[in-house]
Amino acid sequence: MNFDIESIKQFQTQKEYIDTLIIPIFNMRLNEQSTNDYEILQNVIINVEQQLKGRLFVLPSIGYFDGVLSIFDKIKIDDFNHIIFIYVKHSEIDMNHLLQLSNHQALINKANVALLDSFPVEHMDREMYEGLIKEQVKSSVKQFISIWNN
Repeated sequence: MNFDIESIKQFQTQKEYIDTLIIPIFNMRLNEQSTNDYEILQNVIINVEQQLKGRLFVLPSIGYFDGVLSIFDKIKIDDFNHIIFIYVKHSEIDMNHLLQLSNHQALINKANVALLDSFPVEHMDREMYEGLIKEQVKSSVKQFISIWNN
């Protein structure tokens, strides 16, 4: 489920089935690497949500600026059995630091991380790009299943 009106309505009636909150985060710097990583993140999230529809609730991507994750004070963490942050590996995101800054113990206890590989998007052939995105989707689905099984 995505962050839209129809999904929110469904979430209210199907909470017992939707046990995983996905929180895409990215380092919001005005450079090519951040833009590249954001594009990968968005495309993988769209495809993962389609593959695992009915079990996931996906928040909009959160741009990271030096520890600003205050949004978690507004989310009902207890509604979810699993919380998965997903981001590109080398994004210089220190999840332990971000979680400590959030000062939200339930979030700290439930947090998991799924990592994506970075690759240069700008000059890549469309077919190659789509193939790499598919690989990332498969990898993400495997990571989510592993988290659910632990």
